[in-house]
Amino acid sequence: MSSLEEKLGPGHQQIVIGLLIFAAGALWGVMLANADEINLLADEVENSGGVMIVPAFTGWGTPHWDPMARGLIIGITRDTSRAHIARAALEGIALSVTALVQLAEKSLGHQLGELAVLVNNASQRNFIKFEDMSYQDWQKVIKINLDAVFLTSKSALIEMKKNNWGRIINLGGLSAHIGAIGRAHVVTSKLAVVGLTRALATEYADTGITINCVVPGLIDTVRGASAGTGLVHPSHSNPPLGRKGNPIEVAKMISNLCNESSDFITGQTIHVNGGSYFS
Repeated sequence: MSSLEEKLGPGHQQIVIGLLIFAAGALWGVMLANADEINLLADEVENSGGVMIVPAFTGWGTPHWDPMARGLIIGITRDTSRAHIARAALEGIALSVTALVQLAEKSLGHQLGELAVLVNNASQRNFIKFEDMSYQDWQKVIKINLDAVFLTSKSALIEMKKNNWGRIINLGGLSAHIGAIGRAHVVTSKLAVVGLTRALATEYADTGITINCVVPGLIDTVRGASAGTGLVHPSHSNPPLGRKGNPIEVAKMISNLCNESSDFITGQTIHVNGGSYFS
């Protein structure tokens, strides 16, 4: 007799095993083909039913921007449904965003005002040879690198139009302009971001909103695990200036585009690459 049977008895053991199987199935079953479906699923229940999800994935979803952090889900019972997990996921993300806003307000010493600036910086850059790339691999990168820019920009523009002023800065990628092995999905998505930048800049030219794209070159940062072990930066070596770029140099360019002195700059693709590429 196992230790589980000794403690719970054979009957209770089956219940525990059943709950474990159900939990695994619920977690797997909540995976959706389309992110838009999660809102409809979450609306099926009034609350999360005691389920809590601590998101810790990448970017802003990671506590203190720790790339080694992992997510957590607790509170699952035999009554937990896919809808409860979906609602818990949305609540967890909302709480994470709230925490970031509170942190920003604490650092600034005052409350944040209306939405005026959007920087689309999320990116997925894993290395996969084209012949080995599945459609799922392709979609995963497109959704993060391109679809996310569409969704955030659409929401931000609604708010910015109310004030007749705003700034959207999209982060591009050098590989989109010079190509890269094993990154067909990344190259495609990042070049599409350039196209979206130009289209929106033209469409919203009379609203006081400017939309530009900043393309970093070889920057001295630690690449996350999503970049893959086979990744080689498309510039291959230090640029003509003889060094890697500093993240602050990219941030300063973004900051300059947010100033009123940049009112006449829109629809542009601005490279910060130390001379690695001339547009």
